[in-house]
Amino acid sequence: MKTFHSFGTALTWQSGDQDTELQHWRERIFMTIVNVAALAGSIAVIFNAIAQIKDSNWLMLGITSIAYLWLLSIALFKRIPYNLRAISSIALLYLLGVATGLIAATAGGSRIWLVTASVLATVFLSGRAGAISTGINFVTWLVLGLLFQQGILDYSPTYLETLIQPTNFSLWVATGGTSLVVGVIMVASIAVVLNNLSTALKRSQSLTEDLEEKTDQLQEQTKILARRSQALEISAQISRSLTSILDPEQLLYKAAKQMQAEFGLLHVGIFLVSQSGAEVNLQTSSGGDSGKTAPAPGYHFPLEGGLIDWVITHAQPRAVMEDEDDTTTSLRVKLPDARSYAALPLRARARSLGAITVQSQQPLAFEPDTLAILQLVADQIASLLDNARLFVERETALESERQAYRELTRTAWGDFLRTRPEIGYRRDQDGLTPIGHPGLSQEENPDAAIYTLPIRIRGEVLGSINAQKSSGAGPWTSVETDLLETLADRLESTLDTARLYEETQRRAAQEQLISETTSRMRETLDIETVLETAAIEMREALRLDEAEVWVSTAQSLRTDASAELHAAKG
Repeated sequence: MKTFHSFGTALTWQSGDQDTELQHWRERIFMTIVNVAALAGSIAVIFNAIAQIKDSNWLMLGITSIAYLWLLSIALFKRIPYNLRAISSIALLYLLGVATGLIAATAGGSRIWLVTASVLATVFLSGRAGAISTGINFVTWLVLGLLFQQGILDYSPTYLETLIQPTNFSLWVATGGTSLVVGVIMVASIAVVLNNLSTALKRSQSLTEDLEEKTDQLQEQTKILARRSQALEISAQISRSLTSILDPEQLLYKAAKQMQAEFGLLHVGIFLVSQSGAEVNLQTSSGGDSGKTAPAPGYHFPLEGGLIDWVITHAQPRAVMEDEDDTTTSLRVKLPDARSYAALPLRARARSLGAITVQSQQPLAFEPDTLAILQLVADQIASLLDNARLFVERETALESERQAYRELTRTAWGDFLRTRPEIGYRRDQDGLTPIGHPGLSQEENPDAAIYTLPIRIRGEVLGSINAQKSSGAGPWTSVETDLLETLADRLESTLDTARLYEETQRRAAQEQLISETTSRMRETLDIETVLETAAIEMREALRLDEAEVWVSTAQSLRTDASAELHAAKG
């Protein structure tokens, strides 16, 4: 069956093919009639010639002889164009009808020849040609009648009398020959038409059966495509619903539930490879009777053969029917009601994360197309699981960094506050006043509303903000408290920035002092001068009462240190 790219092209092809087939029919009918007429007409022409010679009807003898010779020519020479052969044959029949009418008027076979010409014009050419031929024949017949009526055409009464003599056997032979030729032409035409019609009907029936078969195949393909489309939509829904989940355990739990529900499976289990890579753990499952017919989460076993080991090793999905018995297809978590099952590898970034097992009560549930779609879902789950693990690792690392930074901040603020135990300021109607202790006095305004906010830096409380409204001002509104909290947040970051700036300045001063002291000590290469300079610079830099710098042997140092320690204890 041919396939075309457009409906319009198909219609054009069908129309052209039908016209070609019809033309072939006409040519076959024409050749059949011509061959039969040439064979049967030879007998009729012989008897007709004898009768015409006997009656001295030389005109009819000449016309019939020419007609038969032309009939033989178009039967033998097939290179003559079809339209020329067909039109000339119809014209000969027309001439026979006219000639017969001129000689025998209504008593001869003129009408038979004219009617035959109209019928064959329809068969050989077209319905329009047949209608035109019929009209011409009718007009011709009426014209002949008018010509005879007006006496323009004359007829021989003696000849007409012979035409109606039943004892004239030659007349019977002549009219019988005409009837034979016309009958053969009609029978041959109808027989060929019926034969071609039967062939066309058989071909049409064959095409219809072909079309029904193709239609059934198309419907089956449509069903398959619909199932694929539905499965792909389900996989897309599962992927969309899991994208926002960043907790690995919750991700796997929801993935197993959705796969089992959306695909109508008996059981879904998700196994993850242990850190050692020697065994797998059932992380989560859905379907079955967990803990009874199906293992509960936490179930683990070594990777020593079996279906899960095979798919993890080969990184390919594999489906198994219930009657298959092979060591590579065994499944430890197979349920009694499962008639088919499969395992899907979980891989991300060329690493094996584990496998997903799916079980069904249908015997052929995991065909290649279905298995490919399930593997697509498994790949998406593996990618999301890998991303969730990376997110957890990153959050853990960030939390460790935040904790370390909080410790550093706490230590730094502790060192800072040890030099300044309490720092604070109060702003009231008397102006700005430094304070040594936090807290507001309510002795003068016992009804005043006080709002206290902690000052936190990196999660550590280092102070507080105490705000007091005058008596009669009413309670604190949400707008006021929100404003205070915003100011407190800004104060926290500003305080830490200021401390970091002071610490940076202090470290810069220390580095400068160390650099200057080191430079002075390096101004000379004399050991005693270096020691003198070191003692002087250390005392001035640290504002010490006294400073000693001396060198000695290790034994002397140990002896002096022991003596000083003994004196200190005494």
